[in-house]
Amino acid sequence: MRRFVGSGGITSGLDWMDLQGYIKRMKMLSKMFDRFLEHVVEEHNQRRLRVGKSFVAKDMVDVLLQIADDPTWRLS
Repeated sequence: MRRFVGSGGITSGLDWMDLQGYIKRMKMLSKMFDRFLEHVVEEHNQRRLRVGKSFVAKDMVDVLLQIADDPTWRLS
């Protein structure tokens, strides 16, 4: 029986070089996604401040921000 070494066996020591650019693209995508989420949260916070006490949560982001700001909320 013949055994062949796959390309993963040969290049496993060279992963740090990121020859196909996956790590670079993954880091770039992570930064883009982070900027997007920061924008969404900031937009929701501004709307909450603008509306004031009469603010009503309209989506999941609003609900999560309300929970994050509630000092009496505890996970049990």
